[in-house]
Amino acid sequence: MLRAGWDAHNLNAPGKFLVSAPGHDQPKRARAYLVTDEVVADTAAHYSGIRPVLDEESRRAIDYARWSRVQSPVSAPDSEETEEVRETRDSALWQALCAAPPEGWATSELMRITGWKRTKLYRHLREYADTGRAIQVSRGRWRARTTEEPSP
Repeated sequence: MLRAGWDAHNLNAPGKFLVSAPGHDQPKRARAYLVTDEVVADTAAHYSGIRPVLDEESRRAIDYARWSRVQSPVSAPDSEETEEVRETRDSALWQALCAAPPEGWATSELMRITGWKRTKLYRHLREYADTGRAIQVSRGRWRARTTEEPSP
């Protein structure tokens, strides 16, 4: 491994690491920095007054970030889920699907947002798909159907 370039013992500073990627014969050195949520929030607040107009992809990311923070109540068995909790989770799912990038969101991310288990999430996604509101972009990735796309 050492002959192949895996000389981690020579990494001499915090945040340094080795990266291996397809198509590269040997690992490459890299460096990462810890950026906390607090630092990001402070920086964003500092520059918010001079921020340029956001492109569509950036606006989508912000919308998604807002809805991904939805705090679901502690999961209870489906039979005990109140109508209000179900509506909140359903709304969070729909907002996430609408904010999804063209490649869609992974079901694991949608499960995190809604607090639902896979079977319940897929039941809701299937309902959206059957009514033409959502599409499965690829295996395990979903997004809302745009108005330009043909209905199923």
